[in-house]
Amino acid sequence: MNSHHYDLILAAINLIEKNPRIRLDELALKMGYSPFHLQRVFKDWAGVTPQQFSRVLRKNHAIQLLDQGQTPQQASLQIGYESQSTLNQLTVQLEAMTPSEISQKGHGLTIRTCELPTPFGKAFVACTDKGICNLEFETQALTSEVWLAQLQSTYPNAQYRAMGLTECPIQPDYFNALGNRPPHLIKLHVRGTAFQIKVWEALLKIPAGELRSYTQIAHELMQPRAQRAVGSAVASNQVAVLIPCHRVIQSTGNLGQYRWGAPRKKALHAKEFLSAHPGED
Repeated sequence: MNSHHYDLILAAINLIEKNPRIRLDELALKMGYSPFHLQRVFKDWAGVTPQQFSRVLRKNHAIQLLDQGQTPQQASLQIGYESQSTLNQLTVQLEAMTPSEISQKGHGLTIRTCELPTPFGKAFVACTDKGICNLEFETQALTSEVWLAQLQSTYPNAQYRAMGLTECPIQPDYFNALGNRPPHLIKLHVRGTAFQIKVWEALLKIPAGELRSYTQIAHELMQPRAQRAVGSAVASNQVAVLIPCHRVIQSTGNLGQYRWGAPRKKALHAKEFLSAHPGED
């Protein structure tokens, strides 16, 4: 796993966003690489060429994915019964913290932490005995020190222990094959309001490689006017990828913002789509 490759992918995404029709030789020249090297990095990281990768990032592709999903009326009746959705629920299991656990601010909990290398940059993981309670990507603002301080502020009464990578309930390989079934059950132990929990459970039902709008999620929850509340709950998610908030976009087809950077959301979507739909672009 080469973190430098991810930095190169992010730089390419920014240039492709500015000029979706940019040719490989032009892209390579702007980035200071040979076309051969750039093509090889994309093939290693995404499995496709830069041109194929850029097509997945285009707005009309996102709109097509939204249109291919069920209508809000169908989804509200059938949510959770698609085979892929059910499979995702079986492999990522969410448990909400109890009111007592929340009010005690971590008292009686031992929270284990580690840093995790991924194809999308470094991630920070925290878990209790019941499951992962936090998974966030490193950003310029969110360093390991800031992340740990925020965690300790949320759970000031917990005991903290660093764990080795082999102890972590999720391994780097999981991020290499987004869209495929995890090799084992991944348990989450999250803190949230009743409404946030409902939204996050709805996100777990979105099949890998597909997208939903905030409006569609609101309809699925039988609360069609709650688009803004859905957006707020999505933005409050602190378990990246496992609770797939990167699969929720604007109804216009714009991928929108992301807690850990909009370019990372684009990279997650593209790699996940290509993994879930091999041979398509």
